[in-house]
Amino acid sequence: MVRHFACSPSAMRSWRVWTLLSSSISHCDPLHLLHNLASLFAVAPQLAARVPCREVAQFILSSALASALASLLWASLDHRRPPPFSLGASGVVLAVFAASAALVPDQHIILYGIEMSAKHAQSDPQTALPSSFRDTLYS
Repeated sequence: MVRHFACSPSAMRSWRVWTLLSSSISHCDPLHLLHNLASLFAVAPQLAARVPCREVAQFILSSALASALASLLWASLDHRRPPPFSLGASGVVLAVFAASAALVPDQHIILYGIEMSAKHAQSDPQTALPSSFRDTLYS
């Protein structure tokens, strides 16, 4: 599985470029897969109701590719201990959450029984941060 379904610098050196996409459908264990599916189930319907199916599919494929490329970039920048490989749909899940929050900032989603709001997506980043972070970042 690691050879054909995990994205890594060694996979790229071996020209296994399909791992850029196949890594998003493989998961390290069933709990990882269930977490990603539950997260998508919580927010994807709102996105699918507002965006045509073809564009959602294009967005998901683009997100999978972008998250794999980001993982490769991180592996090349972290010289202390580059990860051996990456897999899972967490990058896609985060991209779907971000797109959904941007399209419908007043929506409420229920994830693991906890209701959450995306309203913070409209707020000013300087006021959304705790004062200790605000002082550090914006001073």
